[in-house]
Amino acid sequence: MTSLPAHEPPFYLDGSVTRDKLMELIGVETELKWLDLKRECDINKSEGKVEIAKDVGAMQIAGGYVLLGVDDDGTVTGLPVGHARYFDEATLRSKLDAYLGAGYDLRSKVHQVETDNGPVDVALVWVAPHPDGCNVFRATGNYANDKGEPKVAFRAGDVYARHGTKSEPWNQDDRAEVNARRDAAARDRWRAESTEEFARQLHAATTANSVTNDPSATYTWKLDADGFEAATVELIRRNDDVPLKRMLRSAQAEVRRIVSEPIGRVRDIANASTTGLGAAAADELTTVLDRFTTIAALALDLDRPRYFTMATQALAELYSWSTTDLRVQSSAHGLAPLLWLRMAERQYAVGGLAVRLKRWAQVRELVLLDVDGLDEFSVGRTWHRDALTQSSRAGLFDVVRTDGRPFEASLLQFATGVAFRLPVLRPDLPELDPRSPRDPVRVSICTFDLLAGIVASVQVDATTERHVFNVSYPNFARFEDNFDKPIAKLIADPQVRAELTGNVSDATLARVLALVDQVAQKEAQRYFGWDGYHDQVVKHFIDKHAAVPG
Repeated sequence: MTSLPAHEPPFYLDGSVTRDKLMELIGVETELKWLDLKRECDINKSEGKVEIAKDVGAMQIAGGYVLLGVDDDGTVTGLPVGHARYFDEATLRSKLDAYLGAGYDLRSKVHQVETDNGPVDVALVWVAPHPDGCNVFRATGNYANDKGEPKVAFRAGDVYARHGTKSEPWNQDDRAEVNARRDAAARDRWRAESTEEFARQLHAATTANSVTNDPSATYTWKLDADGFEAATVELIRRNDDVPLKRMLRSAQAEVRRIVSEPIGRVRDIANASTTGLGAAAADELTTVLDRFTTIAALALDLDRPRYFTMATQALAELYSWSTTDLRVQSSAHGLAPLLWLRMAERQYAVGGLAVRLKRWAQVRELVLLDVDGLDEFSVGRTWHRDALTQSSRAGLFDVVRTDGRPFEASLLQFATGVAFRLPVLRPDLPELDPRSPRDPVRVSICTFDLLAGIVASVQVDATTERHVFNVSYPNFARFEDNFDKPIAKLIADPQVRAELTGNVSDATLARVLALVDQVAQKEAQRYFGWDGYHDQVVKHFIDKHAAVPG
């Protein structure tokens, strides 16, 4: 059983069936609620067809992936020769239609993967959450096993769900999850109605030009996502910050209210072993934090630094409150650690956008965001280092493999998931296709993480690896993408350097670059990820100026 936040896998459920996605999922190295790994499954035979129908049906509550040709510890074994054709999407659907109820959606793709024994085929199947909340089997799934004995995997009218690594008949907790999703949809409809009302009042205020029709009272975090984004754009365009300031204050108050409720331990909330209260509160917390994120992202996109500062400073105040108010430090206040993780996810996703838009001053501002109270832990302590530490201590990255071995998910994976879920974080990538083999979102978030280490280390004039670790952690080290290109600009462009690191000397910058690289390469040994800077300009700069103790 995992201790991840409720309904949060260590990868994004984006529907992508690219080779990059396949390799990401193989790297999880274990089965989960959202990930089923099958060494063998001959869907041309009754047993294989029934068993994959059971797993696909069970995944339609929360969504997930099925990998075929992969052992349950992530070892790639490959499909039997000639079986790749069975996982053509049309062919797979024709097999599943005999058992699954109507309305389901899936995608399927076969990729070649290199192994010690040469290239093999692996099938990747994406299963979307069912629009009705679950799928009711339309026919009984029975077959004869290897001994010729009859076996019934499920019966017509059954509903199955994923329980850890198993597909089993649903229970009361699964019903609660389906109901929670239904309630979330209802809240979205209500927010859409609130958005329409705000739009009418904003139009009245604009056309009548009357302060008596000030829309500030109706501009709230409770608007639906699209409506909130449109309203924020209009307020920024009019340079009217009064409604935004009022909304930020009310949103802060709402976060404090949610987190202050004693609803149980974070692990219990994560495992959905409490009542629906914890899951509903966690969902509401996510919604409110999304509104802060929307303002920050729009400010970056529209190049309005003042509004960026307003949003990020509001989050900094919340972070300070949650780490210093002893009333939310008990084990019963399980949403406090979840708040730290949720804020970090969104700040990293915003940082990735700032990197892609080349808003270097805002990258620095975000990295060095001032949070009261953190200096009590260590000099120069940063919010991103603290959030990672606190979330890790709460077990929010912990996954246990099927063989009992631990696995730690990455903050950057969660941040990438947020960026894919919120289009406002991808204004520069309007045609982004989750099936594309490239992932510019993850690359930019990794780049932000790398820059965070450099900027924070320069700020404290780091001279040892320990100094670097005190202010940052190289989350990017587990990934092997080439994301160090902006470092060359940092070296060569005086304006970029000034915006990111101030008037730092060549010797200091080169020393920090070398230290961050050393720290990352040591951490990467566990993941076969980061293998050093690739850009020759960066390498030459370090060789020329750095003086780092061995």
